[in-house]
Amino acid sequence: MHVFDLWSYSGPDLTVNIDETTFQGGFKMGDLISVLNVVCDIRRKNPNCVIKFHLAESSIQKRDYVRLFLEFIMSRTDYFNKSPGEISLVPYGNLWDYRKREGELIKISNPENTERKLCLFPLVDAEYDPQRNWPHSVLQGIIDEYSKNEYSDYSRILGIKKLPAGIDPKAFTVSSDFSENLEHILTCEYFIGGATGLSLLASVLDNPNRKLVYYYNDGMHGSWPSLFTAPFHINTDNSEMRFYNFDKEQMLPNYNKNSDGLIYQIKRNLITYDIEYVNSRYNTYGILNDLMSNLRLGYTVGSIAKIPDSIMDVGYGNGSFLSTCANVINSCYGYDVTGYPIPESATFVEDWVSHKVDVLTLFDVLEHMEDPYILKNCQAEYIIVSLPWCHYHSSEWFDKWKHRRPNEHLWFFDEASIFNFAKTIGYDVINFCNLEDSIRVPVDNDKNILTFTLKRKLHD
Repeated sequence: MHVFDLWSYSGPDLTVNIDETTFQGGFKMGDLISVLNVVCDIRRKNPNCVIKFHLAESSIQKRDYVRLFLEFIMSRTDYFNKSPGEISLVPYGNLWDYRKREGELIKISNPENTERKLCLFPLVDAEYDPQRNWPHSVLQGIIDEYSKNEYSDYSRILGIKKLPAGIDPKAFTVSSDFSENLEHILTCEYFIGGATGLSLLASVLDNPNRKLVYYYNDGMHGSWPSLFTAPFHINTDNSEMRFYNFDKEQMLPNYNKNSDGLIYQIKRNLITYDIEYVNSRYNTYGILNDLMSNLRLGYTVGSIAKIPDSIMDVGYGNGSFLSTCANVINSCYGYDVTGYPIPESATFVEDWVSHKVDVLTLFDVLEHMEDPYILKNCQAEYIIVSLPWCHYHSSEWFDKWKHRRPNEHLWFFDEASIFNFAKTIGYDVINFCNLEDSIRVPVDNDKNILTFTLKRKLHD
């Protein structure tokens, strides 16, 4: 398969094939916006090169909004091609780095006259979902701000299929018509965008009628650089870009968020990890130990698409996973601070950071470490991690969350922050899921355990 280098391509005209697996299955609207941004920006950098994208007919027909969106794009641009090309866009590496994250709310200005319409689109391709969208407090705050008298002569439209409970739309008219909403975006004076990335659409299409676009990018999964709309670019050559910030809710006391989006406990009184800790946790699970070990081994082999020759389990607990690995993997190593004996089929390694292996696993471990960034020094080709999935709906939610565990769990990840974390330590995210929820069943609607696989970058 041809790999499309987004940064250096300057060759002849081409069509890039976009497969649903590029976005790990199932297009979201923001994925299509992302592809458009890639095409648009390359054409801007290489004005003599015509680049288009192609989607398989099966992908187009799966979702009505994909078909409607493509019809909309094709009526206004030549970016889409009905026939497939020879180049394929791949899902990781430079594709996921192809974005600019600028602040928390982006304002793009354009002096052209437009209709006096104010459009608020928290999510236009589905019903409101707090896991993919703004927190309720932010959504209501935007509605309150733009429902003031100074906007009394505006037509105010809230484009969403179903309002979340407890939200007062005030003077906004609710609209769920997809095509109508796209037209509003391109002809309104103010547009407040949502998790789908439609706020970038006007910029992508170089529409001269856009005056102001607000784009809130700190709502989806807690922060913007997520799988669904990760590779975006904002062209500010002909626009003024400045930041507009809502008052954000304070983090729970003694917690903060770093530049990668990881939440961490500031002051700590660390607990003791010893044999008693292992006995009170892992040795009480019974048959679930074996089920989980087999599940994790299956995920390991599946996510890297091969049986590794060597593996190291950091924080091996009672050694159940290593014992399972020894049945199929030649060299098994482990490290744990508890003093619990390692299985006879594995070798204890004191300096696990410097020991070279194919795969390094940290199941329910990384969140306990004083400094997870030590992984940037490890010698593994792949790193596989499972840990609690922190959705951080609010400080009240986080305060009562079962996985917070002060002084035991020190770091908190979501699927957005793992992409930033991986990049910082020199790896790419090649898979993430909530596979372990099949055993560790969630008690609410949130996904419970986040499992992900990282692959070392071949070059910077």
